[in-house]
Amino acid sequence: MPNNSEFDDDRTIVKGNISIDILPNGTFVDGYKITRLIGQGGFGIVYCAYDSILDREIALKEYMPKGFAKRQEGLTVSKSEQDREIFELGLRSFINEAKLLAKFDHPYLVKVHRFFEANGTAYMVMPLYKGNTLKNIRNHLKDFPEEKWIKNLLNHLLEALSVLHDENCLHRDIAPDNIIILEDQKPLLLDFGAARRVIQNESRALTTIYKEGYAPIEQYSEAEIHHSQKQGAWTDIYALAATMYFTITGKKPAQATSRAVFDVLEPLCKNKQIQNKYSHSFLKAIDKALSFKPSDRPQSTQEFRSMLGLDAGFCENSKDSNHSKVLAYSLWAVIIAVIGIGGALFFSNEPSHNTSHVIEENFKEAQDCWDVFNYECVIAKTEVILDLDPEHDRALELLKIAQRNDTEIDKNLLEAEECLDANQFECVAIKTDRVFELDKNNLSAQSIMQNAQMKRTHLQNIADKGEALDCSSSSNKDCTAKASLSNTNSEIKKTPQEFDQNLVDQEKEVDNKLHEAKVCLKNQNLECVLKKSEDILNISPNNTSAKTLKERARKGLAQHKIIVKNLREAEACLKNIQYSCALSKAKMVLNIAPDNKQAENIISFAKAEQKKAWEESTIE
Repeated sequence: MPNNSEFDDDRTIVKGNISIDILPNGTFVDGYKITRLIGQGGFGIVYCAYDSILDREIALKEYMPKGFAKRQEGLTVSKSEQDREIFELGLRSFINEAKLLAKFDHPYLVKVHRFFEANGTAYMVMPLYKGNTLKNIRNHLKDFPEEKWIKNLLNHLLEALSVLHDENCLHRDIAPDNIIILEDQKPLLLDFGAARRVIQNESRALTTIYKEGYAPIEQYSEAEIHHSQKQGAWTDIYALAATMYFTITGKKPAQATSRAVFDVLEPLCKNKQIQNKYSHSFLKAIDKALSFKPSDRPQSTQEFRSMLGLDAGFCENSKDSNHSKVLAYSLWAVIIAVIGIGGALFFSNEPSHNTSHVIEENFKEAQDCWDVFNYECVIAKTEVILDLDPEHDRALELLKIAQRNDTEIDKNLLEAEECLDANQFECVAIKTDRVFELDKNNLSAQSIMQNAQMKRTHLQNIADKGEALDCSSSSNKDCTAKASLSNTNSEIKKTPQEFDQNLVDQEKEVDNKLHEAKVCLKNQNLECVLKKSEDILNISPNNTSAKTLKERARKGLAQHKIIVKNLREAEACLKNIQYSCALSKAKMVLNIAPDNKQAENIISFAKAEQKKAWEESTIE
């Protein structure tokens, strides 16, 4: 338990460093008595409150965007003249979302009892829901979830989406942490986060709403000019399919913007690790819904239902399945309120001892990743920690810095590439220097610098040759002398035909090396791929295929390094009879390389030894 955690009278854990904007217990807001804080997000605060008229507890969500408003003495929310317009835009969107949700009374859509404006802001009144997020449940599953259970989820969620789409509404924010599984194993689709979208559009200072891996490509385009950029039912279907991809694999799909450059998303139906655990038609339907192009996806919920075999007559009978029973046992008995707009979920119990061990292991691994500037790994490890303990201060801080550094690196690498394309070499140096400050061994930055150096030299040679050729026919003695000196370079004496032949030869060389690089990739010789792609870029600095191959090789080698490290540590854990540690390390390897036999053997051995030890202790 973090030392700076604070508690209310009900001993509910709330976030350390409580904001002064939070209303104290006992405060009345339009007749609702606040009894405790549930949680605070970037765009709102959620309280547990007592409804004296109906004699029930409810969740009361208050619109309070951090950085754009603050609490005055009493209840009133104030905002500066500078931020007033942005605050009002978000407020209107918050109210519109409440109005929309209030229209629906569906068992799988979050319910809004009422909404009202007061104290310079607005409020939603909602039920309190008992359950756990789909993200939390999947992260703690040891085995693949059953196909029938996933289909039950899809059946209910598609029913909810159908209700929305029939009213010409889109959700636009479907993800594993935006779905909770209630005590009866039914899913509940949480709110839309509309105020967050509006404020993000007006202010670059706030985090993007798009959840990487779950948002399709059309959500990244503001201009809906071409059909391929328009959003529709297929937009929510993509996000739902991506959520099911996570539910099956435990990993989110590749980000849509990355897929636009080079689609690395492996179809589920070709994944050797899972293809025997689910029906081919089921996996194929998910893959279809995850198509990069909107036109290639199912265009309606009904079409998707048909592909999944969820037409009329689908039987939901999974209450007696072993998997259902496992899921019914929650890691925490939690009361979840919908914070939605930029918030988080807060839990009412401390992590167990086993959970603490997992947290400790992941934090150590996050630190190791930090030491080698692997910010993606840091982000992944800290997110696991925060799923288990949302109050983990060190993980929160590490995640914040890693996200900032990762974003900063990507931004500067992109700008460096743009500078290189424009032959702005000083700009290239500035941008890559910034990358090296954050990651001194960044291979992409090194490659850009090398390409810039070669390109600069190449352009200078061309300029010198051109000047020498101009001088050769000049009567200027100084110029003629320069030409004479330059003519010692055999390139100057070449005919246009010879220059053309040089270009042809270069193209042939590039094609040959590209072929060799692809052969190396097929043989999984990543060092060879890296060497060949660098050779190509030395000849043709802007070759897109070579850049893509080089990036794949670079990431692959980095992953190999992590795999070797974790396998070594897993073996050490086995020697020390630390089977949980060995399992954790081996599973980490399988997350990167699902077919790794050594990791599979370690897991089998560790599980067998754990079982043996348990049986021996039972006999005793």
